[in-house]
Amino acid sequence: MKKRLILLVCGGNTSRSPMAKVILQQMLMKAKLDDMYEVDSAGIKPDGKFANQEAKNVIINMYGRDLLANHVPKQLTSELGDRAYLIMVMQSKYEAKLQQNKVKVLGITDPHGHSYEAYEACAQKLILKFQKLWPDITGNKWHEQNMDEGNTNPIAGRNMQEKEQSPSSPSPSPLNKKIKDTIKAQVIPITEEQHNRMNNKIFEDVERLAEGLDYGRGRREHAKTVTNYMMKLYSEMVKIGLISDSIPNQKLAHAIGLSHDIGYSIGSLHHETGFEKLKEKLWRYNLSPIDKSRLAIIMYGVYYHTSSEHLEEGKLNPVDDIPLKDDDYPIAAQLVAMIRVADGLDHYLDGRFADLQIVRTSQGIECRVTPRVRHDPKELLKWVHDNKRDMFEAKFGTLSFWRPIGINSWIRAIP
Repeated sequence: MKKRLILLVCGGNTSRSPMAKVILQQMLMKAKLDDMYEVDSAGIKPDGKFANQEAKNVIINMYGRDLLANHVPKQLTSELGDRAYLIMVMQSKYEAKLQQNKVKVLGITDPHGHSYEAYEACAQKLILKFQKLWPDITGNKWHEQNMDEGNTNPIAGRNMQEKEQSPSSPSPSPLNKKIKDTIKAQVIPITEEQHNRMNNKIFEDVERLAEGLDYGRGRREHAKTVTNYMMKLYSEMVKIGLISDSIPNQKLAHAIGLSHDIGYSIGSLHHETGFEKLKEKLWRYNLSPIDKSRLAIIMYGVYYHTSSEHLEEGKLNPVDDIPLKDDDYPIAAQLVAMIRVADGLDHYLDGRFADLQIVRTSQGIECRVTPRVRHDPKELLKWVHDNKRDMFEAKFGTLSFWRPIGINSWIRAIP
């Protein structure tokens, strides 16, 4: 039996219509009607290459997995319109070019540019609209018993359960609850345009905290120098294919560089103190799954940036009760390897290296450093070689340090 196509339409096909597609698919599946209907989405003017990140967060929290991970915005075409038996548009301004006898207007405004809560509210409205239009969608009235566990509304259902459990206190928003540890949120490469629209609050909060703590008892210049080395390492390693580039990963590297010493004080184990500062000031608050994932990576960077005794055979062991998700472990380990080297290169707090390059050879990875005038790099490079390269070598292979002996000529600093 050929499935009947239901088409969801919005402006850019990055937020409303992709969320609507997933929600309606899940409702049809739970009503055991998914073998009769196909659901698709399209945009009047497609925007970007991925679904909006906040839309993805909402879907992850609703259904426990990223059902928008493979979404690619696409153009509404006459072929799609002709094939659909029902077209639901988010607003009336989108219906002009469509066959009027097929169109239903949902009246859902665009949450773009607003908070996570606006996307959550959009999802709630979509569910209610689909329930109301169920006779137009399926030819049958909406029945709650069609749903698994008595309710297909993952928002309303959870609210109801929470009210039964705690009638005297208001229920927290279910979509802000911590998702199960088994959910694996991936950091997906995005375009610069998408990045500018994303919520970067966690990066801003970390950097604001670092500044408020004076980067660890007056270590502002050290923090900035290490961050410069960190970003130089990042770009050099991307260039030779050691790591994958994405704007979230760049932000993570930058945040770790600025915050790595925030727990510094004389006589303290500053890696532990810095970790606790981030936990106390940021982790305990209600963060989105993506921000929580990113903060965990930053916290592991802060904790593991210092001495080797906290590493075991090049592995990041769990710290306290802060989980590091399986999908986040590779980038966390790479960034820890980088911050250890970057921090070591400014061990004497004097910013003595003007530049550095990363080169891959048949013998391994070479870190070629250009010292500033009057600085002999050999002693410092020996200290980095002896104390800071362990994690780097565990992740990327043999690391050696080289200094210049002329124009475009290099000699190994540590024989």
